[in-house]
Amino acid sequence: MAGFTTEAKVGAFVLIGLLILGYMSVRLGGFKIGQEESYEVFAVFPTASGLKIGVPVEIAGIEVGLVKGIALEDGQARVRMNVRADVPLPIDSRAVIRTKGVLGDKYVELSPGTKGAPMIEPGGRLVQASSPADVDQLISKVSAIAEDIKRVTSSLSDAIGGEEGSNNIKQTVANMREMSETLAKLVKENNEYLNTTFQNFAEFSSDLRGMSANNKDNIQAILVSFRDASDKMTRTLTAMQDITEKINRGEGTIGALVNDTTTVESLNSTMASLKDISEKINSGQGTIGKLVNDTTTADKIDEALSGVNDYLSATNRFKFYIDYRGEWMMAHEDLKSTLNVRIQPREDKYYLLGVTTDTWGTYRKSEKTYTVNGVSTTTVEETRDKGGIKFNAQIAKRYHDFVFRGGLIESSGGFGIDYLMLDDSLKATFEAFSGDVDSNMHLRFAVSYDFWKYFYMTAGYDDFTSDQDRESGFFGLGLRFNDEDLKYLLTSAPIPTGN
Repeated sequence: MAGFTTEAKVGAFVLIGLLILGYMSVRLGGFKIGQEESYEVFAVFPTASGLKIGVPVEIAGIEVGLVKGIALEDGQARVRMNVRADVPLPIDSRAVIRTKGVLGDKYVELSPGTKGAPMIEPGGRLVQASSPADVDQLISKVSAIAEDIKRVTSSLSDAIGGEEGSNNIKQTVANMREMSETLAKLVKENNEYLNTTFQNFAEFSSDLRGMSANNKDNIQAILVSFRDASDKMTRTLTAMQDITEKINRGEGTIGALVNDTTTVESLNSTMASLKDISEKINSGQGTIGKLVNDTTTADKIDEALSGVNDYLSATNRFKFYIDYRGEWMMAHEDLKSTLNVRIQPREDKYYLLGVTTDTWGTYRKSEKTYTVNGVSTTTVEETRDKGGIKFNAQIAKRYHDFVFRGGLIESSGGFGIDYLMLDDSLKATFEAFSGDVDSNMHLRFAVSYDFWKYFYMTAGYDDFTSDQDRESGFFGLGLRFNDEDLKYLLTSAPIPTGN
């Protein structure tokens, strides 16, 4: 590049910039060759907080359209959406506002309705629409849960009942021990009597064998029934005896409760701990106690979440605009390029930073003295440095339809006035800034018109009070996009991968 002139370098830079901006404009919505057809539907949400125009409309995670407009309708948010023509929606489809991640951008998710149902017509309404719960609703639910916890702990404290509750538990365990001992004693004392009863049954059955042969079958059936009943009773009593012996040995849960005092002590200790916890909660000690009894903790959480919401809202209001325009200077037969970045914290205030190519150049005068035959002659030589870069750094304030700017304009101090018309699509501009040494004030007048979302055209007259014949008419084309467009471009543009 050492053999290229400064003009060639600037021209190459501008050409590369135009190619990049052209690609970005094609990627951003609207200007596509062979663009897919779409149709418009709308839905009415209770709130569309955080939803922006141009965000995607998705079905099952796949983008099928874009949000085209948000308006107020009867105290609710009417959201217009463009959906691809090849994606028909049943009339009972549902629209929900979702969020990508915890603090991500919001988008609209569509859930197709019943298969085979009539399809919604273009311009029709999605009747089923809902918005996610906001922070205030979450705080209300947390407060309700805290009240439920408070009631449960209070009921538990009443059930335990202090010393009286502990005595009731001890009495219950003592009654169970007494019952098992009585059952074991009953089986042991009547064991001989039961054996005698069974022996009598056996003798009775023997006597019945001598009865008439005509009743043999009936008697035999009766005996079999008695024998089965006696066997079942014997097995039952044996099982009961085994149970009482296990209880006496301390086996099983009941045996441990009857014979092992440590179990009762552990149970009492657990009840005492639960009582202590409930008393601490009721007195407002610990995190749960503060949540249940002290409303200031919930208020602090509410304030913290409100602060996060305020910060995110302020960040959303902070906007950036990137503006490039190329102007053909007819008198100089050269292209003047300007690239500005507008930082806008509020609707009525912004900062402007940028660079501009110098098509005319800067004149420099120098005096040289020549001596010939003892005679000195002084001459003035003029040189011009062309093709440099000049800088812009301004602050602007808007009042109704007028915007007043001041700061550096093309590396010189000056000011500018913009008058906006037709919903800001038509703008008239007047700028005045310091000219070169020994030259008049540099005055510039221009008119620009936004004929598309991203493109605008401009024309005007530059340096029309110049005393060095530097005045020139000009016309050109500009491209402007904001940070939302840039974010959409960066997240939707394909990332090349090597094979």
